[in-house]
Amino acid sequence: MQNDTVEMLGLVAGFIGAFAFAPQAVKILREPIDLKDGVVLLGLPERQPELVSASRSRLVAISDGYHLTASAPRLAMLVLPLQFSHCWQIETAPNVELPRIFRANIVQTGILFKDNVDVRLYLDFSPWKASCRFEDARDLELFGFK
Repeated sequence: MQNDTVEMLGLVAGFIGAFAFAPQAVKILREPIDLKDGVVLLGLPERQPELVSASRSRLVAISDGYHLTASAPRLAMLVLPLQFSHCWQIETAPNVELPRIFRANIVQTGILFKDNVDVRLYLDFSPWKASCRFEDARDLELFGFK
């Protein structure tokens, strides 16, 4: 399933994203690019929506995870300085659209949200929810990590 090609995507606001598997992602990240305006997404290419820049983004460590707030006039993406895991859980107010969480830049956590985000992020490693750890391990194999 691994592919040696990388599909570059042009998105709004000068954002450049690339889809790749781990070896290609490492190669891309070693290039002299400004990651402030770009991100490398692992996996198969998928259609990307137009994104706008987020403003007033804030990530605060709390006793059991993180509190994330940000706003944008439409759909926006944040790349957080947190290691990605399928065990991340998002808690938000009732009747609020949950943001999408994904792997970015090989190991970081990405958040895709619309308009405003005000969530609590926490890792759920409880023994009865161990499947997320198996997904993390499967990623290592799927993306060519050794």
